[in-house]
Amino acid sequence: MRACGLRSLSIVAATALLSIGQLSPATAATINLSPDSFDFGNVTVGTTDTVALTATVTPDPGASVALWDFGIGAPFSAAKPSSPAGNCGVNSLTCVVDVSFAPTTIGSVSDLLVATVVEVPGGVTDDTFLISGTGVAPVSNTPLPAILPLIATGLGALGLLGWRKKRKAAVSLLGVA
Repeated sequence: MRACGLRSLSIVAATALLSIGQLSPATAATINLSPDSFDFGNVTVGTTDTVALTATVTPDPGASVALWDFGIGAPFSAAKPSSPAGNCGVNSLTCVVDVSFAPTTIGSVSDLLVATVVEVPGGVTDDTFLISGTGVAPVSNTPLPAILPLIATGLGALGLLGWRKKRKAAVSLLGVA
């Protein structure tokens, strides 16, 4: 399932621009993501890991970037940073996207991050990038049951008794009183 909030808006905006002649349907823009795929590795179920990826667009000659958008399905999410550091504005040739992985189950999962760029004049360009990760079980922080120290003490006492018995037997063999 793909996230579709801003993505739907970008397609509606592009359709409106096409209808008034601001976009042409053909486009030769290319989108590159650095790195071109990403594996989160092992992430504990119930936690979230986030990485900042940089997307770069090479627009059609004479075209300017009007809109950036990103979409990906759960348990992943993609968001443009709210600060200017994301540089995802109009006429921006680069955009930083925060991709997060929040596994809810144990196991490997992957999905395609869809990057969308709308150019004026130009068109809509989509490109996909593989994102993957593995949900792993949380490490149990359960304290040792209270009985374990008692068991250890009992085993220690038995060891001491066994040692004393062996010592007594050795002493009696030597004839030492």
